[in-house]
Amino acid sequence: MKSTSSESYQEVKSSGREASQIESIFKIISDRGMLSRREIAQLSGFELSAVCGRVNRLIKQRRIREYGTKQCGVTKKTVGVLSVWPTDSETHQQDLFKCQ
Repeated sequence: MKSTSSESYQEVKSSGREASQIESIFKIISDRGMLSRREIAQLSGFELSAVCGRVNRLIKQRRIREYGTKQCGVTKKTVGVLSVWPTDSETHQQDLFKCQ
């Protein structure tokens, strides 16, 4: 990572913008579900590079996951889509459904 990129990231992190962006992106995914990174960038107004970084953080925190593929509404290419991790009760219901 170049020093200018590192400096920019540190500024975003220390200003609180990173946390705000993470929560904004999480809310978009929670509300809309099954979105590509580029769709999130378009909806949020954040740069794609910022979205990718914040999405990686959310994935590491196990708050969201990459779940399947679809045709991106922006690029029309087949891309991975993101969704919120299911809650324990949702996971239990999915397990019950599988047993039927």
